[in-house]
Amino acid sequence: MISYEDTGSAQNGKPRLRFRFEIQPEDGGAPVQVEKTLVVTAMEAPRLQVGSFRKVRYLPRDPEVFRLLD
Repeated sequence: MISYEDTGSAQNGKPRLRFRFEIQPEDGGAPVQVEKTLVVTAMEAPRLQVGSFRKVRYLPRDPEVFRLLD
C-alpha cells in the first residue's frame, strides 16, 4: 500500500478510508496504481499500513476492479 486518507465519513461507526495501492502483476508486467475506498475495522487496521504488502485478485484489463485476499 502506498498511502491512505480519511474520507470524513463512517459506516456503522467504522471509518471509511481511501487507499492507494500499487499492484505488481505476477507475470512481471508494469505496476499499476489504483485507489479503493474501504470501511476499516479495528481488526483490519494493522494489516493496512503504508508499505505493507497484500495479495490481490484483479482484472488485468481493468485493474481498478480488485479485491484484497487474506
